[in-house]
Parts: sequence; structure tokens; C-alpha cells
Amino acid sequence: MISRTCYTSGSTGAPKGVMIRHRNIMNFLNWVRTEFSISHDDRFALVTSYSFDMTLASNWVPLLTGAVLHILDEERTRDVEALLDFISRQQITFLNLTPSHFSLIASARAYLGSADRPLPMHPGMRVMLVGEVINTKDLNLWLDFYPDHRFINEYGPTETSVASSFFPIPVRSSGHIEMKTVPIGKPLANNTFYILDKHDRFCLPGVAGELCIGGDGVAVGYHRKPERTAAAFVPDPFRPGAMMYRTGDMARLWDDGNVEFLGRQDHQINLRGYRIEAGEIEAALCTNPRIAQAVVVARPVGLLESMLLQHFIDAHTVGGAKTGRQLLYVQSHLAAELFQGWRVVHRLEQDLARVVDPLQVPPAQERACSAGNRRLVTERARDQGRQLERLAGKVELSHRSLQRARADL
Repeated sequence: MISRTCYTSGSTGAPKGVMIRHRNIMNFLNWVRTEFSISHDDRFALVTSYSFDMTLASNWVPLLTGAVLHILDEERTRDVEALLDFISRQQITFLNLTPSHFSLIASARAYLGSADRPLPMHPGMRVMLVGEVINTKDLNLWLDFYPDHRFINEYGPTETSVASSFFPIPVRSSGHIEMKTVPIGKPLANNTFYILDKHDRFCLPGVAGELCIGGDGVAVGYHRKPERTAAAFVPDPFRPGAMMYRTGDMARLWDDGNVEFLGRQDHQINLRGYRIEAGEIEAALCTNPRIAQAVVVARPVGLLESMLLQHFIDAHTVGGAKTGRQLLYVQSHLAAELFQGWRVVHRLEQDLARVVDPLQVPPAQERACSAGNRRLVTERARDQGRQLERLAGKVELSHRSLQRARADL
């Protein structure tokens, strides 16, 4: 029986509805409850939109265990100072969020210092990080204030019911995390990982291959999309009668049994926890008769944000298309929450007969369009900048430190 349909990769407003059964989600929830010994003494905080599937651990596990769940409004989750105060005051024991969100919180904690604002936290708080590559510098920044806190890297596409693997990140005797690369770990209970080559044969340890997932977490398929379901949800060649999901993620097995995520084998982009189908956006853009070819890439913007960038070839003349018109066209075809992170950056001056490889688009080709279009940089990034400036003023950072913080943004 289907328990929920979670829509994912809605890059152009036409997302895929992943149909998840009761037994799929219960396998994950029971694993969280057992693995982390969740009880009625725990306190959770819901700090991400409830429509994001990663929040299932935060808002459903308390219902199974009698733990306390604090539901915060969007304004409080975006105000990092208020969020830190809340986590401290309520002595939250389990926090579930994306690495980019945690990076903002950790940076704010460092700006606040410890003399005037000790912000005591529950000593046993666990932080589960989901949906993005982890920067261990952020974790070590936090450990300087809270050495007993522990972090878990959780991995899993929506198609395998929230999460498929986890990795408890070890803290060394120095009090810091010294890993350069954080793996996605090992499969959770009743899930199976296969790292396969193009012939569906097992890859040797250390050899990259496609990560395929089997077991109780595999969803039914995509709602009313039989062709896409047939391509991604296939019979498990190693377990007769079972199904396997082809993630499209590249990975390799370490000697200790942990798995390292290497990236995508297609042109899918992971941005702030969203899996974005860049190919869908490119196809939508190319319906504009003035665009002969388009490439969508993600580039970092400062320390706290990433941005989607559109490169295109004008079908008539390289300089003929107006940037403003292209932005309006992008806006009309892109999901609203993603458009806030867009800007048109450069026309690709290439022979139209050549195929543009998105991995070969050099950062040097990116340039800002105009002052009018710079205001399309994410409102979220602006909010973060204002918050950090306010925090900097409260702790009376020196002029030089403030200038350095602004430059980082």
C-alpha cells in the first residue's frame, strides 16, 4: 500500500512523483529509532520544510518513540542567531539538516564567540547531515565549542525512501575530524549496495562504478511515468523476485566496506539538497527559437551558496539575444524556488555543430550580466549576509575582520 508520494527533481515545474510504501518508510524509521536509541527523553527540532523528505526522521521518529518535536516557523530557521538560541534553550538532542544549512549555523556560532554568549547545548546532541557533500571544516568549527557532539553522514535518494546508508564521522583524540573525504558509509538495515560496471558486474574495491540499491527501501516507481520507472527500477539480478534502483551516482568501495560517493554519471545537479535535472532545464530553454544550445551548470558563490548558471548559444548571432529576455524565459520555465538562484552569465562562442560538454565549461567564461540582473542573486544569500553582519556587530569584530567576512560572502 502506498503511504506517500514524494515529488523530486522538479526543475522545470514537472517533477517525478516517487511512490513509497508503508514498509519502505517503516524500515527507515525503525532503523533510526534503533541505531540511535531514540527514546521519550530525546528532543527534536524541525528546521527544514516538511515537504523535504529528509525531515521524516525529525517529524515521524518522535511519533514512534514519544520524543519531543519542536516545529519552528521559516523565519526562525532562517535567522541563525534565533535558531542557535532555540537549540540551546530547548536542549535539542537530535538535529537533522543539510550541510549548507549547518555551515551557516557553525559560522554564526564562531562569530558569536563564547565569552558573552556561551550558548550551552545538550552534551550528547547528534547532528545528521543529509543531501550534500560535507565540509569537515564546518564540523571542526562546531567541535571547538561542543567537543562531545557527534555527526552522521546520511545518504539516499528519494527513490530509496529517504536514506540508504549512514556513516558516523569519527572524531580523533585531537578533538577534530581529520578525514579529507567523508564516505556515505554502509547500507542501513535491510538495504543492499551494488557498485556495478556498465555490464552489471561487480566492481573491485577502489574501482568506480554505478551505485545501485536493493532491499526494503526501494520504492514502487514514479507516478504515471512508466518509461522512467522501467529505466530506473529494474529487477535485482542478485536477488530473484526483488527490485533494484539505479541511482545514476558513481561510487567506489573502500577496503573497510564503506562506500565513497564520487558524483553523477549524468548531468544531474545537487543544490542545497535538491536533485536538479539539468537536462530538463536545458531542453526547456531550447524551446526558445533564439536559443540553439544551452548548458546548465552549478558554480560555488562565496562560502555559503551555490548558484545555477545558464550558458547558451544564440541561434542567430552571438550578441543578438537580450540577457533580460532570456532571464524572463528562464523564469517562465523554471520552478520558482530554483529561479532565485539563477543568472545568465555568458554566450558560448562556439561552432553550433559542436556538442557542448557541461563539464568542460570553464569558470573563466562566467561573468555577471548587468547591475539590473545581479539582483536575481538569491534572496537567501542576502539574508545570510545581513545576519552575519549583524552578528559581527554584536561581538564588535574589528573593521578588518568585518571586511574579511563580507569578502567571504
